[in-house]
Amino acid sequence: MTRRVKKVPLLTTTCGLGSIRWTFPNRASDTSPSAWRARVTICVADELCAPALIEHEYLVPPHLQGAEILKFQIQAARDEVRYLTLAIEDFVEHEDKVWVRMRGRGSDPRSGKSVVMDVMDICRFKDGKLVEHWGVPDRFALLHQVGALPPRPA
Repeated sequence: MTRRVKKVPLLTTTCGLGSIRWTFPNRASDTSPSAWRARVTICVADELCAPALIEHEYLVPPHLQGAEILKFQIQAARDEVRYLTLAIEDFVEHEDKVWVRMRGRGSDPRSGKSVVMDVMDICRFKDGKLVEHWGVPDRFALLHQVGALPPRPA
């Protein structure tokens, strides 16, 4: 069964270990794959990830395994975008997979400019653990906004 939720009510939470905030549907007692994915912070990486997590996102060092992959990705996101917040715009849950489209906001740590980008994630779960992940942050949008690429065509 596929469940699609659009423009869900949102709640913002902050992990006590850093400056990243994840905004997610207010279903705190939910243990479904979509609720797990939404609560991703360094504080739950060990609990969330399977030891043999398969990661498909570009630029993840191949020697990392399990929760270390997610911890690396969260820290890299913090380094790329200061005061990063991610708000879920859409998600679809089907069988063992969750597709999420998020809007990221923050500031470029080098220039201080405000930035906005879309992020797409596909997560596969087994026995309540994240076992496979595909992530696609729109890095071209970031590069345009900080002036590293030519401006958008008019």
